Amino acid sequence: MKWSRNRKLFLAVSLMMIALLFLDFGMVFIVQNYVLTFMFSLLSVIAGFAFYASLSSKNRKLFVVISMATLASLISLLVIAPLVFGEQFAYFSFQLDPASYVYGSGTIEIVYFNGSLIKVGWIGLKVNVTNNYFRPVQIRYNGFEYVMLVYNCAVTDPSDIVNNKPFLIWGAFHAVRALGKGFRLSESWAYNYYVTRRNLSNYTVTLPVGTSTGPVFVGSGEPNWGGQDLNGDPISPGIYYIYCIRYGRKLEPITLNITRTGLYLDD
Repeated sequence: MKWSRNRKLFLAVSLMMIALLFLDFGMVFIVQNYVLTFMFSLLSVIAGFAFYASLSSKNRKLFVVISMATLASLISLLVIAPLVFGEQFAYFSFQLDPASYVYGSGTIEIVYFNGSLIKVGWIGLKVNVTNNYFRPVQIRYNGFEYVMLVYNCAVTDPSDIVNNKPFLIWGAFHAVRALGKGFRLSESWAYNYYVTRRNLSNYTVTLPVGTSTGPVFVGSGEPNWGGQDLNGDPISPGIYYIYCIRYGRKLEPITLNITRTGLYLDD
């Protein structure tokens, strides 16, 4: 009779621990709420100790074996997850980073985010990278750390500059082995290099925990977009779509209303 009661208790608590374990993983991978994750983990531990105390000495050995196997599986998953499922925890976003109009150097006039008209020297990007996991994660990409593409309309796949070439206004990229230097797609070799590597994924980057933000395509020595096309000629006023691709991840575009282009002198 004692074994029968222990067997029923073993089955009931085991099912409860399995359910708590699945909820635990759900908190990590889906909800990503670490307070709830801790609570469910604590409940699992309490349930395990309570169940262990109710068993006979013979059945405690079996429970220890099962617990060790479960713990080993959990540790393996926590180690493997950042390496294999890093994509699930990485998020990217970007904002436009207009360079101020100083001493008549502004080349374009744009409608700013608050609705005012401002003159700027060029348009750069400010890119945000977030890792929501509690450990650094790895993601694979094609070797382009940053890509900036400007189109005169919205496109389905902005990274495909070959099929979208009739709409491509300007573009530049940073390659992982370019020592921090960016290249313009107006250069034929850079254009061909980008097309060749676009569909590859043979580089790995480790993202630290939290959010990091950095400017790109701004400052001297960088490919700067100041309202010119791939031939270097001023573009016409209108609505343009700015795309950013970070580690191969295509982000939603930001629209930019350009009212004038050319060289403006101080009023």
